[in-house]
Amino acid sequence: SVDGHVPGKPIKMSASGGKVDVTWKVASVTVPMSRVDLIVNGEIRETSRVNAHNGQGNWTVSIDRSSWLALLVRGHHKDQPELIAAHTSPVMVSVEGSPFFSAADAVTILDQIEGALAYLDTLAIRPDAKSYKRMRLLLTSAYRTLHNRMHENGHGHKHTAVSDHPEHH
Repeated sequence: SVDGHVPGKPIKMSASGGKVDVTWKVASVTVPMSRVDLIVNGEIRETSRVNAHNGQGNWTVSIDRSSWLALLVRGHHKDQPELIAAHTSPVMVSVEGSPFFSAADAVTILDQIEGALAYLDTLAIRPDAKSYKRMRLLLTSAYRTLHNRMHENGHGHKHTAVSDHPEHH
């Protein structure tokens, strides 16, 4: 649970941000657990070790910009590598005057859109010309919108053939 959270609605904070209390309880009967991570905007903010079958804890997290929070439960079977056993849905925290934006998420999504474009252009069964153009335009538009938003927010990233432009040379 997250202090002040109503499912489906963001937690609202003033422009100065604030603190959020995150209380959690986990249990597993399938994959032996090893740890629980608090993810804030795609980055691990807190970690707690747990025993194989259950655990609980509490973190107080400072939030200074609009963010999403989620729990990631990791675990593994004996002699196997650690894996993601569970991931919660995000809880959105809205800070007045701060748009939702995570550079880590944006880079991942840009990579996924590039992959979708490559698949569409090389491996996918080619639809009719009108459908192909519509799909390509939708993906390219989404890519450019997110790419431009990254630059507007001062976040650099590697440029590929899809995203290279003269302003970066």
